[in-house]
Amino acid sequence: MSHRTRLRLVTRTLGFRLIDQERIYIEHFSKTDQKSWLFCDYAESEQEITPSPEPKTISLSSVKLEISLADIYNKVNFEELAD
Repeated sequence: MSHRTRLRLVTRTLGFRLIDQERIYIEHFSKTDQKSWLFCDYAESEQEITPSPEPKTISLSSVKLEISLADIYNKVNFEELAD
């Protein structure tokens, strides 16, 4: 059974995010009712991740936080990962 499947089966889980460590990609799962989940994904090319006037953000409503993809991947050097 995959991690995603196990997390979705936990009845008290309201949502979770899976953050890729080798590329700019985040999967966001939010529970809408007992058996339904809403899926959103966030991805950007390395060129687009640099700060801009309106950066892509992810809202974490359970902890009242909004964070940009640039902040999440702030210290990741993708060139080093490629080696």
